[in-house]
Amino acid sequence: MENSSLITLTEVASSDRASKLREQGWGHFVASEGGRSDDAAIAWEKKTWRDQEHWAKKLHGSFGSGALLVSGLWCSDVLLKHVGTGQTLIVSVSHMPAHVNGTEGFSNIRNEPAAIWAARKQAYQQGMDQWSTHVQDICRRKKPDALMVVGDFNVNLKDDWFRAYMKQHWKPLDLTLAWKHFPTEGGTLGGNRIIDGTYYHGMSTDGAVLQPRVNSSDHRPYKESFALGATEPVEFYDPATGHIGPGVEWWGFGDYAYDEMFEKQTVDDDGNVVVSFDFSGLDPNFF
Repeated sequence: MENSSLITLTEVASSDRASKLREQGWGHFVASEGGRSDDAAIAWEKKTWRDQEHWAKKLHGSFGSGALLVSGLWCSDVLLKHVGTGQTLIVSVSHMPAHVNGTEGFSNIRNEPAAIWAARKQAYQQGMDQWSTHVQDICRRKKPDALMVVGDFNVNLKDDWFRAYMKQHWKPLDLTLAWKHFPTEGGTLGGNRIIDGTYYHGMSTDGAVLQPRVNSSDHRPYKESFALGATEPVEFYDPATGHIGPGVEWWGFGDYAYDEMFEKQTVDDDGNVVVSFDFSGLDPNFF
């Protein structure tokens, strides 16, 4: 918050946490419609932005069954007005289903029962359809100066097939992926996968920058700086064919294996350090 005027979040998990996410001078929107509508949230600095309207849209109902049941897919949206310039910005955030990222496309990577996998894949594809249609509708009605579509997409944005998939779905809004050069080491959630990102229109940016790990999330955050009204020409960056090669190395804070975030160290009676891992708080079927 010290270095930003707008923050998006996923896995918020409860609308009751809104008060904990607010700070002096900040606004915040998270839905409370039930069925995981409160999974995505948006916070903004009030001295920079004014909230004009906000929405929550159900993109898909519950899918899966039993222990693999997921209770719905939603997005959260805000229409913000820049205090200094009067320019308007729509921000839409969602958290897409996991366990669909095969090497060449959507695939049953966990070897789930056919019906469970079909429901998961359908939720992803139909949810993405509903999301893009919903944002197009808002933009037609509100005519914002700029747009940001932010997601935990749960698919590697480095994959050619997925960027092509996204380009197809969001083509009417002429969106550009804000990752210009992916980091050569480290991802937003374990390994080197970049599964979180921003698509935008009506602005310009030098690209996203991966940040050090934080204690409040299992994802590594990323930071972007945008200039409103300085729209880049479409040919500047084609996410399906453009500047997707390795970027600069990331030094100074290192990169960590996924399980290191859950490592616990204790000392036994003889003074020896004992290393263990506590995954008890994780729901393996959570997005």
